[in-house]
Amino acid sequence: MFLLLYFAPFGADFLWGAGSLNYMWGILLMIIALLPYRLFWNDIFTNKNKQNKVIKNPLILFTNLLAGMASEQLGIIAILCHICFIVYAKYKHIKLGAWYYLGVISFVLGYLLLYFSPGHAARSSMSILNGQFLKISEILALSFYQKIDRVLLLLDSSMTDIFKIFVLLVLFLGTKENIPSKFKILYFTLVLFISSLIFLNNNSLVFHIVSIIILISIFKKHRIYKIIFALYIIYLLLCLSGIQILILPPRARLGEILVLISVFCILYQYIKVSKLINTAICVFCIAYSIFVASEYYKFYNRWNDMLAYIEKEKQRGNYNVIVENIFISKYPNFIDSPLPTDIIHESPNPLYAYKFGLESFRVDDVYKYIK
Repeated sequence: MFLLLYFAPFGADFLWGAGSLNYMWGILLMIIALLPYRLFWNDIFTNKNKQNKVIKNPLILFTNLLAGMASEQLGIIAILCHICFIVYAKYKHIKLGAWYYLGVISFVLGYLLLYFSPGHAARSSMSILNGQFLKISEILALSFYQKIDRVLLLLDSSMTDIFKIFVLLVLFLGTKENIPSKFKILYFTLVLFISSLIFLNNNSLVFHIVSIIILISIFKKHRIYKIIFALYIIYLLLCLSGIQILILPPRARLGEILVLISVFCILYQYIKVSKLINTAICVFCIAYSIFVASEYYKFYNRWNDMLAYIEKEKQRGNYNVIVENIFISKYPNFIDSPLPTDIIHESPNPLYAYKFGLESFRVDDVYKYIK
């Protein structure tokens, strides 16, 4: 819970209506649609010969259709994963039922409906005007070096705090699994030195190269490392899936963050932790959750005060309103959309003015309501 609150754009993805519909509920729907496939392959990999009831549920087709329409970014990666598993099944002579193929086809149809929808076209056209969006044909027409440059820009966008922690975790695992005990202190010192250089350099390509090399070196040490490597590849593909539009808002990266959080949760379950540390973690999570909730509750009260003040000013005949800046929060992930400023014509001030039926709207950091 702490990782979600601290690293994810919580306000935009969970509390904002449009954000939660697009990301939180969309991702949940995709998880539900992929659950039968996860259960099926878990039975295969653990040599269990059983048929789960959820697989036979006819709602799978409808759920997959909706899940395919949930996210352009996650949808294409889910389709790639489906293709990989189907190829693997053919190679290993694993029989896939009709439900499997029908579910995948339904998911692909949902994704195509989303990709060719009027809403997607309208958003793409806006991005084209901003010089951000490229059609697939335009990407293919780029030179080799232009393609590489675009990929490097995408990798740079993956340089989030949670990914840097993931890299440090990978370095630690490499130390734990590959180095003899008598050399571990020396190696750990070297790792810290290299890590500091990497972080100061902030070179995303170096980060990913280091992660891949170490994960490959520990791949066969334990089944859990195979899962972590697979999740890392999914994370990397999610980052690269934005090849058509380079700049994605933080709220659109919830899927990437959830993948890395999954890695931390898997390792936490695998590593033996004392009861004292478990208790401390629980207390810390509760305390941070209370802090986040209190920040939003304060904003809720300030927002209602602002609405009452605006109505009072309109009754007085004042339609050029200056309000106290209530959009400042101690919580870093309060919201990731543009917030009102002290310049009347600067976005999104005109939108707020239109919403509240005003001629102009702006905030002032030193302005206080007269009680």
